[in-house]
This record gives sequence, C-alpha cells and structure tokens, in this order.
Amino acid sequence: MKLTTALFDLDGTLIHFPAHFWCEEGERIFSRYLGYKVSAQELYRAFQAFDFFGFLGQKSVEIEERFWCELDLTRCPAPELLPGAKETLGWLWEQGIPVAIVTARKDHPKQVETLLDQLQVGEFVSHIVCSHTRPGSYLDKTHLMQSACDSLNVSGSEAFYVGDTPSDIQSAKKLELGLTIAVATGHVLPSLLEQESPDHMLSSLIEFPALLTSIKGEQHAVG
Repeated sequence: MKLTTALFDLDGTLIHFPAHFWCEEGERIFSRYLGYKVSAQELYRAFQAFDFFGFLGQKSVEIEERFWCELDLTRCPAPELLPGAKETLGWLWEQGIPVAIVTARKDHPKQVETLLDQLQVGEFVSHIVCSHTRPGSYLDKTHLMQSACDSLNVSGSEAFYVGDTPSDIQSAKKLELGLTIAVATGHVLPSLLEQESPDHMLSSLIEFPALLTSIKGEQHAVG
C-alpha cells in the first residue's frame, strides 16, 4: 500500500465547527415549531451522539427543512482553523503529497477556495469537492471521495482520509481507501468514532505529521 494522496474533511477536521451556535439556532427554531422548549444543552448532547435531528421522530423531515431555511448564518462565528491544521497542510505540501478537501457543504467549490485563502491555507490544497457539484446524502461521502480520487488520478488504495464523524470513517471504508484517520475535534464523542474502527485515532491534527511519518517509515521498511 503506497499512500500518495490526502483527502480531508473540512468542518470539524480542519476548521472549527461552531456546534454551540447550531444548537442555539436549533433551540430557537425547533421550539417554535414543536410547541415546547428544546434546550441548546439537549441539542448539544444529541450533536455529540451524532444524532442532531433524531429526536424529531416522524416530524424530522418537515422540521429539518425549516431548520435549514431559517438558520441565521449571519450570527455564525467567523471560521477559524483548528490546532495543527495549517501545520499539517503545509507539511503535506512540503512532502509533495497533494491534498483534496472533501466536504458535504453545499457551497460552490470556489466559495470554499476563497475561505481557505482567507485562512491562508489555500495554496496547500490541490482540489475541492463539495455536495454542490455532486448532490447526495451528507452522511455518505463515497461519491465525493471517488470524485476527488478521479480528479487527482489516483486509486482509492493510494489515498487516505481524515475526518471527524462516524459517517466519514464509514464512507472511507466503504470506498476501501488506503487508510482512515479519525480526529476528535468535531464535538462527536470519541467513543462513537472508535466504534467505526478507524486505522488511527487522533485527538487533534497536531499529532498528524508524526503519525504519517511513522506510517511511511513502516511502509519503506516493508518495501
């Protein structure tokens, strides 16, 4: 197995995901349509369990649609990189390993490119795939990962994926990527990530360069 290409999730992996903002918005929107108060604290616990909309039951589709329509993004905190993100992307660039961003965001890739430039990491990213260009379930990123591999002309076995949710790891395993790495920076309970049996688990991207150096060293020794 020769790893030549890096695929990264965006929110919760490279960029801080404002979960508390989403939960406050959920409290405002859900309480209005459900007719009873749903606290931000309750929603955060649901978010940690990777089941933000699960409590809605049969009303899920209708109220979830209202959530997306009424979400007030003007109140969302300014995006910021997570610890180790810039260093990791810069290190991969120095190693000659191309990086693709694979995100379920429905933004146009150009919008994500602008965001990365504002965060001063755009130069380290070779390709961006969003749900905007390839619609589908935000929980299943296999089609997005495959698109990234095709665009960079690599096989799945040559790519590794870094993500922060159980569905990230599930998608990478379904596509049989060369390596799956979970990072516990997206508010999801680490125990849920561990249940998906990623090849490696990191507390943050600060640990990433040392991990990949070790992996490539082992590959070289075997080769």
